Amino acid sequence: MIDEYISIQEFANLAGITRQTVYNKLDTDLTEFVKVVNNRKRISRAALKHFGIDEVDNNVKDDFTDFTDVVKGVIKTLQQELSDKTEQLKVKDQQISELNDRLKEAHHLAAQSNLITANTQEPAKKIINSDPLEPDPENIKLKKKGFWGFLKR
Repeated sequence: MIDEYISIQEFANLAGITRQTVYNKLDTDLTEFVKVVNNRKRISRAALKHFGIDEVDNNVKDDFTDFTDVVKGVIKTLQQELSDKTEQLKVKDQQISELNDRLKEAHHLAAQSNLITANTQEPAKKIINSDPLEPDPENIKLKKKGFWGFLKR
């Protein structure tokens, strides 16, 4: 960990100073700790001792580990809730499908009932509305008259 090199910004954050202060000290106090990697200056973690900081606080790492554990727990809980909701959704979809089938059956039965009712009410209406003294016009056969038949009356 001592041989690990970090960026100027990370070093400034860990040391509690500004980046400009780090750049000012690079040419004087920190020259032995500087290494150029990919055309960028990196500073060894050992330089933190120069500022009175022995090591990076392990509490930060513990806090990060605790945070990741909490996030993993939350993710696991959310995944479980998602699977539960998916199962509930499947059950509701099946219930809706069954209700739609019942509704189709009820409409079919209602249509049949309406047909039966209409067929039984039609003859009853004819009987109620007809005059008992008048003969049924469907049963009477009219005699055919010729062209000049209307003059014979």
